[in-house]
Amino acid sequence: MVSLDDKDRKRMQQPARPRPGGAPAGGAITPADIWRIIRRRQWVIVITVAILMVPGVAINIAWAKWWPKWPGVALLRVDSPIILEAMAQRRVAAPQSLEMYAKAEARRIRSPQYAADVLANTEVMERFRSGPSGIPP
Repeated sequence: MVSLDDKDRKRMQQPARPRPGGAPAGGAITPADIWRIIRRRQWVIVITVAILMVPGVAINIAWAKWWPKWPGVALLRVDSPIILEAMAQRRVAAPQSLEMYAKAEARRIRSPQYAADVLANTEVMERFRSGPSGIPP
């Protein structure tokens, strides 16, 4: 059995003193202590954040590129009397005139007034609410 001398007994009865740079004797951690811990471990924090951030950013970019959240599909049907008449008579229009016609229709479709006219049409809105019909997936 090991016996303790008076000096050891006194030391064991005294409350433990905090180590230099450690928490205060009351046990409460102050904001200065937190800042000191962060400053002491700053390189570990920076390296950990960088290691975790690089794959996260790479995954986010890949996800946005190859798996978009809202893939858009549209079907545009243009019934023009000019084209229908040409098709019925088996006449072929010059490629330049068809290209000009397509550009003019595209400008008209993109105009805000055309969109307002379409939305004001109750038949179109009813077809929109009922969902697509006869459109291949």
